[in-house]
Amino acid sequence: MRIIAVALLGATITGCASLMENASSPSPTETSEPIATPVVQEKEFCLVSDKHDDIQNNCDLGHWINLWVEADRTAWPARKAKMADLSSSFEDTLHKVLLSMPTDTPYQDRLRAQRLLKDLTPLLTPEATLVVSTMLSKPNEQLLEFESAISLLSRVNTRQTSTIDNLKAELKAQQDKVEELLQIEASLMDKNRSNQQ
Repeated sequence: MRIIAVALLGATITGCASLMENASSPSPTETSEPIATPVVQEKEFCLVSDKHDDIQNNCDLGHWINLWVEADRTAWPARKAKMADLSSSFEDTLHKVLLSMPTDTPYQDRLRAQRLLKDLTPLLTPEATLVVSTMLSKPNEQLLEFESAISLLSRVNTRQTSTIDNLKAELKAQQDKVEELLQIEASLMDKNRSNQQ
């Protein structure tokens, strides 16, 4: 009996000790500092792997940044006209996406650019995928969500304004009827008084 009690006590202490060790060491999800992973290092930064040598400006990040800055400085109608002249090649498709990123781009065109970007993503290197996701995809998705929410709220607001206008008209009609009924009642009371005299 004592042997069983000692064995159970030993197992309990061992289990508690292992739980204490696990509780004292932070798990990877609990660490407060994010793990720094440099994306652009000393090596050449390319959008797609080396097997796609036919892509112009593949490893020239400055070229793509300049296109993006130029797009931001250009009005939407001029950018849209420029997009119509571009082909469906990788470079031209990425150029279309960059032309669609400024904030004055209409919702439908921004949504189209987001789809084009998703089509391009499998061709990108892992580093380029991370950069494109951080700098283009996520901000564009958030802007699309905001625009969609604003559109929805605008429709709800318009519907509520219409409902309020209808209710005001109905209230006015009911007030007019009440006023008319009060006048009829006053008229009947006057007739009743004159008949009693």
